[in-house]
Amino acid sequence: MDALFICRITIPDSWVRYTQENIARSQKERAASERLRGEIDSTLRACANEMWNQFNSVNNAFNTRIRETTDARNKLQAHLQRVRHFVCFLPAK
Repeated sequence: MDALFICRITIPDSWVRYTQENIARSQKERAASERLRGEIDSTLRACANEMWNQFNSVNNAFNTRIRETTDARNKLQAHLQRVRHFVCFLPAK
């Protein structure tokens, strides 16, 4: 029991060394945490930018398709008007 008790006695040198190691480890962990937060922030910004780019790309493609569809509908309506006009002037049998 005496040997166990002696091993647990804290002497100032070992306490100072333990404290210094603990502070050094804490500083390393804080620096690693800061780097990780920076990487996370960078990744989130890149993801947000990519999402905006995709949003704009889809909107542009959608608007282009709407214009194309509207143009096709207008052409079909104009053609239908010409056909109706032509049919009106056909001789009756």
